[in-house]
Amino acid sequence: MIYYECHADRAFLEGLGFGSSELNKNHRFGRSRVLATVQEKVNSDALIDEDPFKGRDDFLKKLLKECVIYQDNALIYCKDKNENKIIILRPDLENFVLVVAKDLRVDLLKEFKLPKNFDDLHDLLRVEKNSNARLRFSDFIGKASDHPSIKKIKEIFKK
Repeated sequence: MIYYECHADRAFLEGLGFGSSELNKNHRFGRSRVLATVQEKVNSDALIDEDPFKGRDDFLKKLLKECVIYQDNALIYCKDKNENKIIILRPDLENFVLVVAKDLRVDLLKEFKLPKNFDDLHDLLRVEKNSNARLRFSDFIGKASDHPSIKKIKEIFKK
């Protein structure tokens, strides 16, 4: 089971190769709800944004003190006392993806018809009914599988 915050996270996870059976019923509508769910579970996975300018509860503060940071600070991996694996994207999904695209020299607009700036990408992916954009986004993530951070996420989540 992988718990995640939003529709954009689901599209990201689908791009990594996770299917509906692994993702259905795991959408938690926000970081705090994902973390609250994970605290009650054993041996689960979670994907959240760091969102450094938003508040942090005690559980997140504790996690961040015990985590391993990968790939130029773009990715944080935590494992809690219940063997839950939590990946934290820094500073958030959209900026993480923009860095991946830049590192791979991919023109998101030209190749995937996706915006190349945070605000427009955020707005496009957050619209629940914009399934075409989420499919293009998932397609990009799938094709970005050679990026070190994407490889690390797949390794951690064993995908």
